[in-house]
Amino acid sequence: MEVVVVDYRSIYVIKVDNEASCSDILAAYMHISGQKYESAPNKQYIFRASTHSPTLYSIQREIKGDLDNDTKIFHFSVVQHILDIANWWAQAYPILESIAVATGALTGVATVVSAPVIFIRWVRNRISKNEYMLLKVLEKDSWNVSLLSEMLAINEDETKKLLRGFGYTWDSRKMLFIATEHTEKLRDIKPKYIRG
Repeated sequence: MEVVVVDYRSIYVIKVDNEASCSDILAAYMHISGQKYESAPNKQYIFRASTHSPTLYSIQREIKGDLDNDTKIFHFSVVQHILDIANWWAQAYPILESIAVATGALTGVATVVSAPVIFIRWVRNRISKNEYMLLKVLEKDSWNVSLLSEMLAINEDETKKLLRGFGYTWDSRKMLFIATEHTEKLRDIKPKYIRG
């Protein structure tokens, strides 16, 4: 079977056995993503897989702590909490599927099936430096494309694609993109934080 795995950088479609455990999913993810249980100087990473549905997982990467080279004592560093963006995208995935189904008449059935993966991958690759700012985009009920385009430093066509992907629809009377019930559902996702 195929499962969707969202991590702190991208999104993957991974083939696993029907009876795969969370540990199996994590191992398959590590293999396909090229991730290793890497470490930086004085840092050790912990990877955890969270199940959101039988076919949807998120991977969290946390810094375990610092190793004091002088005393060889393991201690926790100052805790910095960062948004678990992988978890947020995993929670958003079913809503993005609903948006794809709602707009499927325009895009075709094949696109509907792959649309959430393609959209998430595009956003994360194109807007990676501003990814956390995307949650701010969802806070507004309406957007002027030019203003948002300038704020995100992307062109207007990409801005329209982003807004449509988040469920906004064009209101020709107001000349703005307006939030819909899908946008509201994305807003309702409560972000989780991890120690980074």
